[in-house]
Amino acid sequence: PYFAVVGQLLKANLSIESSLLVLMFYNAVYALPFLLVLMAIALIGDSSRPILEKINNVLISLVDRFMPILLLLLGAVLTVDALAYLISGEALW
Repeated sequence: PYFAVVGQLLKANLSIESSLLVLMFYNAVYALPFLLVLMAIALIGDSSRPILEKINNVLISLVDRFMPILLLLLGAVLTVDALAYLISGEALW
């Protein structure tokens, strides 16, 4: 995802200052969950373990349900794109 953001920043033709500001915001948002876990452990200690395990279980449950669907949709989109390229010589995206 990081290189995709950098690629989009380069395509956007933003000033250097704006690009750096967007990149810093992206980095902060990206790092926020990790920092929250560290802060929870530092502030609450061992009592944060049940909370983090509960969050982990919810995430595992969501991934188990939705990942196969997302991968199937992605495969379908890539197949349609490949067929369009094969037929017309131009990719959809």
